[in-house]
Amino acid sequence: MTQSSPLTLKRRFAVTTQFLLFGFVLMLGVGFYTLQSLSDSIEALDREVLAPLGPLVHLKTLLEQAGASVAEDARAQTSGRRDRLLKIGEAIRASLDEISAADVERKDMQPVLEAVEQHWMVAKAIAEYLFNQHETVDPATYTRERTRFSDHIDSALKTMDEHIFKGLEQTQNDILYIKEVRKQKIAVFGAAFIVSAVILLVSVWKLYQFVDRPVQILNQDIALIRDGAYSHRLSLATRHDEFGMMAVNINALLEQLEANRSSLALHDMRDPVTGVYSKEEFRKRLREEGARYRRYGRSFSLIVLEVDQYQEVARALGQDAADVLLKYVAAAISGEIRPMDFLARLEASRFALILPETPKGGAMALAERIRADIAERNFTISQGHAVEVTVSQGIQAFPEDGEKEDELVEAAAAALDHVIARGGNAIG
Repeated sequence: MTQSSPLTLKRRFAVTTQFLLFGFVLMLGVGFYTLQSLSDSIEALDREVLAPLGPLVHLKTLLEQAGASVAEDARAQTSGRRDRLLKIGEAIRASLDEISAADVERKDMQPVLEAVEQHWMVAKAIAEYLFNQHETVDPATYTRERTRFSDHIDSALKTMDEHIFKGLEQTQNDILYIKEVRKQKIAVFGAAFIVSAVILLVSVWKLYQFVDRPVQILNQDIALIRDGAYSHRLSLATRHDEFGMMAVNINALLEQLEANRSSLALHDMRDPVTGVYSKEEFRKRLREEGARYRRYGRSFSLIVLEVDQYQEVARALGQDAADVLLKYVAAAISGEIRPMDFLARLEASRFALILPETPKGGAMALAERIRADIAERNFTISQGHAVEVTVSQGIQAFPEDGEKEDELVEAAAAALDHVIARGGNAIG
């Protein structure tokens, strides 16, 4: 039984893109069909119902405007009202002609138009009389004629309403049918839209799982490593895709970098010749001991030590022999000190010892043991050459001999120089 290969990132992109395109095309297709059908239905409704009634509605509006143009009080009649009525009358005449031309084949429209026109002609004649005689006619006559004018306008409007109502009643069933069809098509479009939306959401979620989420995890892991968690490794290495392969390779690189970093850190901490701590580590440890005293009151002592025969051996036997001598001396010193003591190489032939919680008297006793031990030895360093070696030492205590770390080092070095000036192989 063969195991199927996992989906690669490219294949996942391809599958996800196909789903997205399918859902998008489906939604657009159904939406276009539905909207086109709705548009056709609306056009049909406008063509079959609203279009024939439109001119009648416009005519009704003109009649209403005409009715409002004649004032109820003769004193309110103005030339402006008369001009407005004349313009409305021209529009009513044009509207009547338009309706007659459009509905010439509909016999049921002719009685309506004739009745409306008859009422309008009478109302128009009354309005002209009122405009011409409003200054001389008595109020009672003006009111009576104004009422006749309104009655004819109202009769025309009533005729219009009856015809419009009949027209709407005739097409009511068609309108209801069109609305029902619209509801069905909207329902189909809604269902298709929901299905398409679900497909899109699922596709986007899958795309998020395939790409965006792994990228987020990768960024989080890299941020941890950047912030100092050098032992952290990419968790995507367990995936069986491109992300997993990339994470495995990056983890291997991180392992190598961690090993190199540890090696470099150890190299920086140690003197490459003797293996004891470096001058940089000495300065760091000296500051730590000073801070420990200031916080807890724990004093310490410092010994600065010089190998007296170093320059002589280097000139006579070479630098390699001198380095071997330094290794022997460092080993001898290390054999005399405690685990908590700190031995470092400061310069070519100079060492330093930090002795925590050790008074100056204890430091002098240790220095004497170191001096005596090295003086009793014969170091074989090059092709059978045995060398007798001595050391000189300067000792200072903190804070008695200096309240600052640098001052303490300078004082110990000065004490050492004084010992060397007297011939060496002593402590001071």
